[in-house]
Formats: sequence, structure tokens, C-alpha cells
Amino acid sequence: MRLLALLALLISVTAAADIVAGSPKEKPTGSTSTASDLIVKLGTNSSVHFYLSGERATSVEMSVAGHRSVFQLDTCVLSREIRVEGMELERDDLREGEHRSRAVTLMFDVGSEKDRRFGKLPRAQLTWMQDRLMVAAQHHKIAPNEETTSPLCYPDVQPNTSLERTRD
Repeated sequence: MRLLALLALLISVTAAADIVAGSPKEKPTGSTSTASDLIVKLGTNSSVHFYLSGERATSVEMSVAGHRSVFQLDTCVLSREIRVEGMELERDDLREGEHRSRAVTLMFDVGSEKDRRFGKLPRAQLTWMQDRLMVAAQHHKIAPNEETTSPLCYPDVQPNTSLERTRD
């Protein structure tokens, strides 16, 4: 229920913003992967670093617009099978107008081929507002034209504040 209320809040905040056509999105420009991490460069100066252990991601480090934040995913079930292709970082700080915020949303596919339903892999969503991880969800296809959303973290991501906030 908290996740749905938070998603409604994020939608209303987004609807109130001055949205320009083709809102600012960064796509992967390169990536490196080892058994314990996945680093993805996005756009010109953003990156995301997933720390991996066992079958899941245990923390994520974001670097966007000179700000770096590290978040623990201890209560989350984010699969280590993170797909770089199709990853998108949407940066609200690059929108035009006076209603910009520091909201950042990272979307990416996760899972193996056995997780594919109706032609689509599950899609993870991580949304940060004011340097806090506010939404950690996964969207699953349940029918050709339907999907469901479930939280990645139990309990919800609150109060998962950044362990570190720095200006690069």
C-alpha cells in the first residue's frame, strides 16, 4: 500500500513539472562486469555501480550530476542478472522550467530467459528523490496487455537513506 501511495505521489509530482517533449534520458555508453560488480556508464557524466553477491545485488552506487550516493539493498531481492541493454536513466534535473527536482529514475530489465513472460523480462525501477531511494519496484508482464508491480524490498525501501553523499 505504501508503494502505491508513493507511486501516486511521484506521478503527481511529475505531472506538475514542466515536461518537455522527449524528457532527458541517458542510455548506457559502456559497461564493465566482474563476479562481484557491474559498472554502467550512462550519458556523458553519470554512472551506476551494482555490487553483487550470490544471486543478488547487495548495494548500488549512483553518480549523477557530480553527486555520488551509495545505498544498501539488504532487504531487497534485486537479481544479479541486470541487463545493460535497454537501461535508461531519467533525470528530472535536466527538465526545463521552474518545477525541476532532483528526482532520478533508473529502469532496466532483470532476470534470465526463464523469467521472460509474454515476450518481456521483468523491469526494475529505482527512483531517488533528494538523495533518498524512494521506490524500488519490479514490473512483471502477467498478460499480453497487462503488468503488475511488486516491491523489490521488504519492508519497503524506507528509511533507506544514503550512506554517503559526496560531490565528485
